[in-house]
Amino acid sequence: MKIYPHISYTNYGSCLGSGYNDILNRYKDDEWLVFLDHDAILTTNDWYKQLKKCIENYPEGRLFSARVNRVNTVEQLAVGVDIHNHDYKYHRRIGKHLSDKYWGKCTDHSGLNEAGHFSGHFFCVNVKAMKDCGGFPVTGHELMCDNYIHIKILESGHKAFICDGIYVYHWYRYDEPVDYSRPVLKKLEKNYLEKIRYEK
Repeated sequence: MKIYPHISYTNYGSCLGSGYNDILNRYKDDEWLVFLDHDAILTTNDWYKQLKKCIENYPEGRLFSARVNRVNTVEQLAVGVDIHNHDYKYHRRIGKHLSDKYWGKCTDHSGLNEAGHFSGHFFCVNVKAMKDCGGFPVTGHELMCDNYIHIKILESGHKAFICDGIYVYHWYRYDEPVDYSRPVLKKLEKNYLEKIRYEK
């Protein structure tokens, strides 16, 4: 099994789907692609080995994602993480903890009611499955491509999974928050604060 990592990019204004398709068309059908957002960082050195294990453990999967600290998609979050902490050492510790605890394990993210609830901070997709779907969606702008990738995969009868042992640190517009993500981030902050307890 060959998996080829890439940083998300585009030569077509801000349309990520076009850039994804440039990469997709370079690879064979039995290969896999990983895309990582420009503001995301992996937190373990062995994520690649674990991703291969996840694909082997869940052979019906054609789209895999990872746990993350900040994003608008609740289903992919590692709940309980401090969303305002941008210390990479802190996130490396979380990544190691989740990797040790959930190595090779995934959560099914294929429910029709979840279609489109998907962030592209980190995702791995099978080349043939994406080509059979007509390639990556071209939205003409930066946003929503990741949502439509998830929808395309599910509507084609494939399954999507979240790798519970792979954790990604994501800056996610910390300096430029967008209105639609504010309610989710506020909810996460509340969840984190409510878990703070005094120790005797």
